[in-house]
Amino acid sequence: MLQLADIAKQIRAARKVRKLTQAALAARAGISRAQIERLENDKLGDMGIVLILRVLRVLDLDLTLQAFNHGRPTLDDLVKDNGG
Repeated sequence: MLQLADIAKQIRAARKVRKLTQAALAARAGISRAQIERLENDKLGDMGIVLILRVLRVLDLDLTLQAFNHGRPTLDDLVKDNGG
């Protein structure tokens, strides 16, 4: 299951791939650089989903929801277990 820490890592990686500074990403998303820093360091506090979605939109990323699998392995889990 995807954790907030995983989202934070992916946001940081996507920002770096696009060669954006935290300040540049913040400006494009319409939020403060401090909020980007907190987001990337998994210290979201009370940052709402709307702000996170604005950051994801700037980075051409999407957040999707899926039904909880109730402990059943996902395809990713099975691939990892098989050395993939």
